[in-house]
Amino acid sequence: MLKIVPFFVNEVLLVGITQYLLFGLPALILAGVYFALRLFWEGLHFTHWTAFVSILLFLVNIPLDWFFVIEMNLGGAGCALATLVSFIIAIVISFILFKQKAELRPMLDRLYPLKLHQSVLTRMVRLGLPASLALLSEVSLFMLLALLIAPFGVVALAGHQIAINITSVLYILPFSLSLALAIEVGRLQGQGNRQALVRLMKRGMVLSLVVGMGLSILTYLLHERLPMAFTHDDAVRQMASTLLLFAAAYQVADALQMGSAGILRGLGDTRWIMGVTLISYWVVGIPLGAWLAWSMAWQAAGYWVGVVVALTLAGVLLAMRVRTQAHRLT
Repeated sequence: MLKIVPFFVNEVLLVGITQYLLFGLPALILAGVYFALRLFWEGLHFTHWTAFVSILLFLVNIPLDWFFVIEMNLGGAGCALATLVSFIIAIVISFILFKQKAELRPMLDRLYPLKLHQSVLTRMVRLGLPASLALLSEVSLFMLLALLIAPFGVVALAGHQIAINITSVLYILPFSLSLALAIEVGRLQGQGNRQALVRLMKRGMVLSLVVGMGLSILTYLLHERLPMAFTHDDAVRQMASTLLLFAAAYQVADALQMGSAGILRGLGDTRWIMGVTLISYWVVGIPLGAWLAWSMAWQAAGYWVGVVVALTLAGVLLAMRVRTQAHRLT
């Protein structure tokens, strides 16, 4: 296994990271198998299976963590091993669910023997690679923010992490809406029902705006109370509360860009999503945030302003693309 020394990690911590990766990397491979099966059944509207498997894994993972970490005394590596076992269970359950559904059983049987057709793989790469890079650019943006804010001190970093934890929970709603829109748009496009497709696109955009406004109002109203659940330190709570105001400012744009991205993914227009997110986050957002944080001495707030601008730009550009696609279909 390659030994990679991350930023600011001492040798003692590095040992734990290496042990974690021993089980974590195989778990990552199994996660890919599980999510392939999961996205397949979600595309067929069996979304209740996702809820069932997720809740079951949550209940299973807790005793597994306790057993491997405490009883087996594996420490952090025990968490990774518990995750590995959980994904094995998830894959087994997934195949059982497929077998029990009569209309899906033939699809599962066609996997044996496994044949990789170049035309299918090429199309999947053309659609999936840009979509995955777009998601990676957004996730890595928020991961990098912690490193960029770290030089401003413990209070700034702690407040940032609290704000990120809160907004990550709120993000579930527009993200789920985005997945639902992608599934329905893809279904209607496959049926060739353009009238219903355009109607769904318009309603999806309106619903995204409503969700965004609701989350924005909720974040603003609770920006002082929510940090109290994480810490009793007044300085950290004040920092988190301030950063949540920026989060309230970008909720509408974030919901809009997530809804637009879902529609465009359903249409197969994933390259546009990749281009917009890369430019918005990495060409505009991060450089602007760095300038505000250091040159204007806004510190952590500067980077969050950069995020607000980046998400707003992405939301506007993706919404414009959806409008263009809707006009093309009418």
